[in-house]
Amino acid sequence: LSKGRKTKIMFWVFTSRSALSQCQSTVKMLEKSGIEVYADTCMVVSPLERMGFRRVVTNSAKAAKYLRDLRKLDVMILSLEEITERFFDT
Repeated sequence: LSKGRKTKIMFWVFTSRSALSQCQSTVKMLEKSGIEVYADTCMVVSPLERMGFRRVVTNSAKAAKYLRDLRKLDVMILSLEEITERFFDT
């Protein structure tokens, strides 16, 4: 979805260490697009508020629930296609 496009916002992808090691070519392509890839963690446990974030966009209903309830952040749930359309250069 992001191939050849650059992100217009801070964009993070969270995955497992196993998936990360199996998909290195995809990870390199994502990183060239400006995406930061993290393994074996979750944005819910990151210091988002201390980093100045008030709003998060995710495709994960689980992350959205925890970010709203535990972190009191404004969360928007979109599909990966919608995220790519809105937040990547064309």
